[in-house]
Amino acid sequence: MSGENHIASVQDLRAMRLAERAAKAVIVTAPSGARYRLYQPTPGEMLVLVGMLPQSLAAQISPAEDRSLTLEEQIQLARQRAAVLELVIVEPAVALRPRDEELSLLDIPEADREFAWRWAYGEIAPDGSDLSSFRAAPGSASAAC
Repeated sequence: MSGENHIASVQDLRAMRLAERAAKAVIVTAPSGARYRLYQPTPGEMLVLVGMLPQSLAAQISPAEDRSLTLEEQIQLARQRAAVLELVIVEPAVALRPRDEELSLLDIPEADREFAWRWAYGEIAPDGSDLSSFRAAPGSASAAC
């Protein structure tokens, strides 16, 4: 720890958070064949860092309305999506506005961005398999749980 009275600095805390995220990340192969180190955020991180809960949890709290998004809502969703991808894709480092040693989100193939988005929300297993096939069908044994 640095600073007066051994109080953690912004750099110390940021480095600790980044190191923890990197340690929990796993290497996965995306649809393009490219391999990425991805981190799966907790629902709390999604709420605090991105301002939204995972869709599966949000749907339980507030059922979806049947309406179109306004332009402002679409822009907000695009910003949230970019923030999620910046959090989830640990390596290679990505950013909406990249600095040195970072890729633009647009450098990542669209199918891979969608894959990482679904990974963030727990729809993709660490082996890359699609978990949506396990969703309960009406009348199935798991639907009764």
